[in-house]
Amino acid sequence: MKPSWKGNHLVFSFTSDPYLPLETHYRLTQKCLEVCLEFRQPVSLVTKSALVRRDKDLLAELAREAECSVNFTIPFRDHLTARAVEPFAPSPDARFAAMKELAEAGIRVGIGIAPVIPGLNDSHIPELLKRAHECGARTAWMTMLRLPGSVATYFEARLRERLPTKAERVLHHIREERNGRLNNSEFGSRMKGTSEQWRVIEQVFKLHCRKLGFNSERYAAEKRQTFRRPNAQSSLFD
Repeated sequence: MKPSWKGNHLVFSFTSDPYLPLETHYRLTQKCLEVCLEFRQPVSLVTKSALVRRDKDLLAELAREAECSVNFTIPFRDHLTARAVEPFAPSPDARFAAMKELAEAGIRVGIGIAPVIPGLNDSHIPELLKRAHECGARTAWMTMLRLPGSVATYFEARLRERLPTKAERVLHHIREERNGRLNNSEFGSRMKGTSEQWRVIEQVFKLHCRKLGFNSERYAAEKRQTFRRPNAQSSLFD
């Protein structure tokens, strides 16, 4: 309701998934989306949860009344690798099924291959993009693995426990991208690598995006100024 707010595009996520398991009971994201619909506030969501399907009708209405898109982070093509690195997240199959369901409901969907872990899932990129396109996605992006603070210790232990034959190679590749470290916190470079291998990964991603037609649409011309503050006067004339 602040006069200074002009209805700029609002993104749910990046710091925390908007569809954590607690959302099943507390419905905080759902309530926020209901407010966004009331204000015709353009939104995007980034999630790895299939729970987003619960709000399909609400998101579809938002897409009609304002603007709405949902990006699914799906970094692994197979269940075994996903379970090893993302033990509590829905399977890749469940995420792709949710993506397809939302696309069929008229909601713009995309894929985020995040995190890319050099030496582990960079070879998954072509198949992930192809499958996402088949499920209705038309935008794609990727980011490299970040391991801030104690996350690095946990990740290394998990990798050695669940993927012992690949762990050393993967850790070596990550350190190659981070100047010998497991993490780089520098803004602007923390989400990508620095080596020739990373440049090859980027080229593979761009090549397959171009081949499939990802990121080719120009949405800027389609954007509408839909934001409004609901009040008695506006409701009389809407």
